[in-house]
Amino acid sequence: MTTDKAAVENFGYPLALSRDWVGILSRRREILWVNPAWITGLGLPEEQIVGRILDDLVHPSETALPPFDPSNPAEFNLALRDQRGDAVLLHWRVLFQDDRFYLNGQLLAAPKPTDPYLMAFEHAPLGMAHTDMNGRWLRVNQRFCDLLGYSHAELMQLTYRDLTLPEDFPVYTDIGVRLITGETTHEAYDCIHICKNGSQVWMHMTGTLIRDKHGAPDYFMLTLESSQGRHAMEVALRESQMRYRMVADYTYDWEFWQRADGTYEYVSPSVERITGYTPADYIADPTLLEKIIVPDDLLAWQAHLSDTESPQRVVQFRLQHKSGGVRWIEHICVPIFENGHYLGQRASNRDITDRKERQAELDDQRQLLEGIFRAAPDYIYLTDLDLQRQVLSNRLKVGPLEPPDPLIPLQQALAIMHPDDAAAWLEHYTRKDRPPDDSIYAYEFRIQDGAGGWRWIRSREVVFRRHADGSVHQILGISHDITPEKVQEQALRESEARFRHMFERHQAIKLLIDPTTGNIVDANPAAALFYGWDVPTLRTMRIQDINTLPEEQVQAAMTRVSMEQTDFFNFKHRLADGSVRDVEVHSAPVEVGGKTMLYSIVMDITQLHQTRRELQESQNRFDAFMKNSPMAAFIKDLEGRLIYINPVCAQIFGLDTVEWHNRNDVVLWGESAAPRDTDKRTLEMGMTTIAENTVKIGSEDRVWLTYNFPIQDVEGHLFVGGMGVDITDLKRAERQLIEMALERERMQILSRFIEKAAHEFRTPLSVIELGLYAMRRLDDSEKHHQRVAKMEEQVFYMVKLVESMVTMTHLDSTTHLEFAPIKLQSLMHTLQEKFSITYPERTAQFDLSIPAEPITVAGDAVLLERALFELLTNAHRFTPTDGRIGMEVRRQEGSVVITVRDTGLGVSAEHQRHIFEHFFRVDAAHTTRGFGLGLTIVKRILELHGGDIQVESTPGVGSTFRVVLPAE
Repeated sequence: MTTDKAAVENFGYPLALSRDWVGILSRRREILWVNPAWITGLGLPEEQIVGRILDDLVHPSETALPPFDPSNPAEFNLALRDQRGDAVLLHWRVLFQDDRFYLNGQLLAAPKPTDPYLMAFEHAPLGMAHTDMNGRWLRVNQRFCDLLGYSHAELMQLTYRDLTLPEDFPVYTDIGVRLITGETTHEAYDCIHICKNGSQVWMHMTGTLIRDKHGAPDYFMLTLESSQGRHAMEVALRESQMRYRMVADYTYDWEFWQRADGTYEYVSPSVERITGYTPADYIADPTLLEKIIVPDDLLAWQAHLSDTESPQRVVQFRLQHKSGGVRWIEHICVPIFENGHYLGQRASNRDITDRKERQAELDDQRQLLEGIFRAAPDYIYLTDLDLQRQVLSNRLKVGPLEPPDPLIPLQQALAIMHPDDAAAWLEHYTRKDRPPDDSIYAYEFRIQDGAGGWRWIRSREVVFRRHADGSVHQILGISHDITPEKVQEQALRESEARFRHMFERHQAIKLLIDPTTGNIVDANPAAALFYGWDVPTLRTMRIQDINTLPEEQVQAAMTRVSMEQTDFFNFKHRLADGSVRDVEVHSAPVEVGGKTMLYSIVMDITQLHQTRRELQESQNRFDAFMKNSPMAAFIKDLEGRLIYINPVCAQIFGLDTVEWHNRNDVVLWGESAAPRDTDKRTLEMGMTTIAENTVKIGSEDRVWLTYNFPIQDVEGHLFVGGMGVDITDLKRAERQLIEMALERERMQILSRFIEKAAHEFRTPLSVIELGLYAMRRLDDSEKHHQRVAKMEEQVFYMVKLVESMVTMTHLDSTTHLEFAPIKLQSLMHTLQEKFSITYPERTAQFDLSIPAEPITVAGDAVLLERALFELLTNAHRFTPTDGRIGMEVRRQEGSVVITVRDTGLGVSAEHQRHIFEHFFRVDAAHTTRGFGLGLTIVKRILELHGGDIQVESTPGVGSTFRVVLPAE
C-alpha cells in the first residue's frame, strides 16, 4: 500500500527512523501505513496492522476512540493493545490533509519489565539508557539516575545534551555519526557529566547503536559507570611517578616502557646484566634490540610488535649478548591505551637461557619419553577424531582439576565446559581443516572445578596420525592450567594502580634512609601510624633517633647494607610514646636521584616474641601437668601411632622413652578394634567420648576408662588425645552393688506378690467359709445348691488366679522361646471363633479386619494366642453391652501391627503408666473381677517375641491397644 511520503515529511516527523509512532489513516480510520515503531511496540507483523480499523487495536480499558475532526487538529491520550494484551499508552496528535488522517504517537510510559532482558536492564549494576536518534531518553534504569542524582521523572524531561559540557557535545555527535555509518560498532570513552547538583564528574561511557530487523538505526544503548576515582589516581600517579620508578629500577628482570613511535620512555638497569648494553645505549638507539636479535627470531619479534590488540603478549627470542654469547629472552608486554589511543607498551624481559639449555638436554634424551609423559605436570592426551573421544592420557590433574575419563565421549565433557567456550571447543574437535603436522594449534577455554569455580586451560595440539587419504585421525595435545597466568594478566592491567599505592598506601612500615647521615628521607603512613610521629616529623628525624643501639653500631649496619653484605636485622625501635618494640628490618640499597639510599621494610615482631615466650611457658606447663598427672595420658595420630605418652602411661604399660615413640596403639590396648572405632567416633562427633577397654597388664585383665577427645594443631592436622584411669576395682564394687540392688528388688517384688496374692485369695476364701457356715444351718435344698455353686465359682476363680501366677512366674524366668512361623489370618479366625464361644452375647459386636495377602510372624502360637485373647477379654470386661470391640491386622514398614479397639470405659492418663505392672487394677475397690496380671502377661509375651505394646485411651470414649511385632 502506498502513501504520500512528502506529505508525511511535511507533517514534521521522520518515517522509518522515528521512535514516535507515525501512521496514515483513511477517513473511516482504516490504517493505510505505519512506521516500524508500531510493529516493534505492538509485537505484531505489519500485515496484521495495515488494513485494520484503528478501533480494533484500542485496549479494552479505553471507553471509546475520540472522534477525528477533519477541520481541527486533535491531541489526546489513548492506549492500544499489544500482542500479549497489555496496554501501550501514547499521546496522539492527529492532522487531516489530502483526504487522510496523519497520526503521531509518543510513548507515555516504557514497557513494563516483564521479560528477562528488561529485568536485567532495570536491575543492572551499571547505569544503562536507551535514546532515540535525537538524544531523547526512551528508557533509563535506576542506576543511571543514581549516578547523576536525578529521579527517573526528572531525567526523562532532559536530553543527553543537557548532561554534557557544551565544548564536548561535538565529540558525541561525531561518535553517533560513526555508529550510524557503520564505521564502528561501539564506542567507549571517558567524559565529564553534569549532575543534578551542578557538580562535574568523570564517567566512563560506552555507546552502541541498535538496529531493527531491517538494518535501519533504531536507538542508541548507553552504559555509564563512574571513573572519577581512576582520574584522581592518574593525577596522583603523575605526582609520584619518580618515587615509584626507583622500585622498578631494582627488579631482577629487564623492564622497559616503549612509546608508540618506538622510542623508549624507560629502560631498567637489569638490561645491562642480561644483554651487556646499558639503558643509555637503548635510549640512544631505539633499534638496538632488533639489531641484536638472532635473525631466525626476528620475524616472530616483528609480528609481535604489530599486535596492539591483545591485552598481553608473550614471545621468546634469542639475542646476541654484547660479550658475544647468545641469550634466550622471554618477553611479556601489555599495550598502553589512553582514551582509546595506543601510547606504546610496557614490557618485562627475563633471561631464560638456562631454562632453554635444560630443555635442549631433555630433547636429546628421547629414550626417556615414556617417563616424561608420566611425570609431566600437565595433562597430556591423545584424541581420536573418528571416535570423538580421548583414547590416551597421563591421567594427571590440570591444576586442581581431574581431567575427564579418557573413555568418556567428548560430548559428555561439555558438562564441565564454560557456556561461552563450549561451542568453540566442540567445533574445534569437529572441524575438517587441520594445520600441517609440524604446526602447533593452541587454544584456551574454561572448565569448572570441584568447588564450582572456573579454571582457565590452555591446550596445545599437533597432528599425531593421519588416514591414508591424508585426513586427520588423531591429534596429540597437552593442557595446562593457566589460571595463575590469567590472574597475572589481570594483575598487570591493575599494576599501575598498585604501583601508585605501593609506598604511600601499603600496610607495611616503609622507610627511605640516607646511609651516610641516617636521615629519614621518606616514610609511608603505616610508619607514621606505627612510630607515633606524623610523616613530616619523621622526615626531619634520623634513624638513630629510633634505633636503641649505639650510633656507631647503627652506622655499621647501614654500611653493610650499602655494600650488599646483608639485608636483614633484628632491632629494638623506640616509639613516640617512649615504648620500645622488637622489629625485623629488611633493607636494600636503591638509587634515588643519583644517590644511594636504603629502602627498608620494618615489621613489628614484638607480639611474635611474646607469643614464642607464651608458647614455651605453655609447653612447660603442659609437660609439668602431664608429668605429675595421676592419670595415664596419650596422643596418637589418625593411623593409631603414638605421638605422646606421659610418664604414668609409660610406667603402667612398661614402655621406655624410646620404645613407645611412633609405635601403634596395639602396645596399649592389644589387638582389639574397639579403640580404633572409638577414635573414629570421636573425630566424627568432634567432641569427647568415653570408652571402656579391657587390657592385659602382666597376667591380669584390667578395665580402663578412657576419655577420648579430638585435637587439631595450628596447621589443621587432626589427632586423638586421651586420659585413662584403671577402674577395675570400681567395676568390681559396682557389680556387687548391682547384685545387692537386684536382690533387694527381688525381695520387694516377692513381698508385693505375697501381699497381692493374699488379698486376692482372701475374698474367695471368705465366700467359701461363709457358704460352709450357712450350709450347716440350712435345710433348704435349693439354697443349699446355690451355696455350692457360689463356692464352686470361687474355687474356679482361685484356680484361675493360681494359673495366672504360675504363668507369670514362668514368663519372668524365661529368656528364650522356640519360634515357628505363625499365619496371622488363621490365628485371627481362631481368636474370633474362641471369642464368639466364650462371649456369645458379643458376637454381633465384634469387628475383624484382616488383609487378603498372607502375613506371617515368627513366635510361639499358644502364647501369642493367649496374649491377644487376653486383650479381647480385657475389652469385653470394660465395654458396655451396647459397645463395640474390633481387631485389625496390617503391615507397616517391616513390622506387623495388631490393633484391639473398644468403646468402653477408657483409662485415665495417670493410670495408663501403670496398667502393665504386676497386680495393678484401675478398679482399686475390686468392684469388677480380675487379678491384675492379664496385661502384665500380655506385655511379657510380646517382649519375648521381640515386640511391643502401646495404649491410647480416653475416659468415657474407649481404649486402643496397638501390638507391634517383627514381620518375618
